Amino acid sequence: MKFVSGKKGLSVKKFFRRYLIIPLLFATFLFGIFTTYAIAENTASQGCPISNEKVSSTIKNGRIESIAADQSSLQVQCNPPNQSDPITISVNKPELKATLQGFSSGDNVNLTYTSENDLTVISVVKPVINGIEGFLALILTGFGLYVISFLIVNFACKKDLNKIFVGQDNRLSNSKSQMAIWFFVLLVGYISLSSLRVIHGGLGFVGGIGIPQNLLLLSGLSALTYGGAKIITQSQVNSKPNSKPSSKNVVSLTDFVTDDDANIDFGDLQMSFITLLAIVVYLLQLINFLGVLELHRLVTLPDVDTTILSIFGISQAAYLTKKAAVANGAKEPLPTPIVSE
Repeated sequence: MKFVSGKKGLSVKKFFRRYLIIPLLFATFLFGIFTTYAIAENTASQGCPISNEKVSSTIKNGRIESIAADQSSLQVQCNPPNQSDPITISVNKPELKATLQGFSSGDNVNLTYTSENDLTVISVVKPVINGIEGFLALILTGFGLYVISFLIVNFACKKDLNKIFVGQDNRLSNSKSQMAIWFFVLLVGYISLSSLRVIHGGLGFVGGIGIPQNLLLLSGLSALTYGGAKIITQSQVNSKPNSKPSSKNVVSLTDFVTDDDANIDFGDLQMSFITLLAIVVYLLQLINFLGVLELHRLVTLPDVDTTILSIFGISQAAYLTKKAAVANGAKEPLPTPIVSE
């Protein structure tokens, strides 16, 4: 097989486009092997239950099968499951009933109960994850997503991945960039959390990750800003075709804080700064959140505080208002005068 550019040969780009499925399947295979090994190592030494002086018994890393509606009892299955039926344990203490309201079916728990099957202690399983492991999970997930996106867009679709940040005027677009980066961060956080839950808890912890209210609102504002900016720009181009000419300058990071005339634009500057602040703060929250992983079957991603949500919303509104005002007052360039000789 020849890797040459030409009608008769097969170029490198054509090769990757044609056989893109091979590295993707290989990466999936490696991930499957890794998670299977990690799960096997995680469950190999687990036993259930462990008796203690014939007075009480302890279940390590058991799985809750069901909880009574009034929290008066629960059924727990050994993890990994053995041939016995789930153990039914009664809950009589009010404080334990209140604690049990924070649990649900599918949670991995450590608990102790008496010889009469009366619950005395219960806690969710918390795998030991240091900050480096959580940070590496985010880095590797982000790198993997970028590589997969790059291969699909650049080779399979014959497009330039970096163009998703460039607007109609050939300048870096604030609205496109903030939405793309923010959703990339959300996706990295979701996949990293899912991977660590599967590695430390098993395949039963695939999914089950919710999105809290403030984070959902902030993501919606990000998408709304992108859509609103697109509508404003397209309306301007439709009504005044020559009012937004394509920039002849090289795409630069200064496009995030300057207007079409290369002047500092406060609307763009404040939006870029606040978006960057929100992303950095949320990434730090993710690293801390991954370091205290709890094996609840249903969890939510870390939420953003109301201050970040408020200033983010004000920033996006100010940007759109500025953009609409500029578009409304935009003028088409005057035709070049013809000088008669």
